[in-house]
Amino acid sequence: MVCFALVMPTNNPSTLESKIHEIVARAAAEIAATVRGDLAAEVQNLLQSMAIVPPARAPAPRPAVPAPRPAAPAQTTGKTAATKNKQVAKPKRGPKKGSKRRLISDAELNVVLDVLKDNPGLTSVGIQKAANIDSKQAARVLNKLRETNRVKWEGERAMATYTIA
Repeated sequence: MVCFALVMPTNNPSTLESKIHEIVARAAAEIAATVRGDLAAEVQNLLQSMAIVPPARAPAPRPAVPAPRPAAPAQTTGKTAATKNKQVAKPKRGPKKGSKRRLISDAELNVVLDVLKDNPGLTSVGIQKAANIDSKQAARVLNKLRETNRVKWEGERAMATYTIA
């Protein structure tokens, strides 16, 4: 009768476990990097086929450990303590400098007035549909007509009805 014995390594089990853990972690990182690269390439090909994005260069390989950022050098600009602590003003909201909101033309006003001549008592939604304009433009035109007293309105908000003054 022949008997086989399985011989276990005599290494410390914790050392063996740590080696296995290192191997598995390295393999997982390589698999993730490969899958990430393949997915990025497929997305890029899909976007190129849809003519959305110009062809891009190959992605740079990611380092395993991010490099430490160098410390910023001290700047000496000759500023006094008062100017160093000066608060920076927040940017203003609204249209950018140099760009203006498009003015409402007389033709747009006349279109809405013509709609109201034919159909007095319409709401803002009815005017939008009849004049074929969007809600923001209708609101701007109706506000302009109210400011210049060319229309009268009764009611509030969405239920307001408009007639020619």
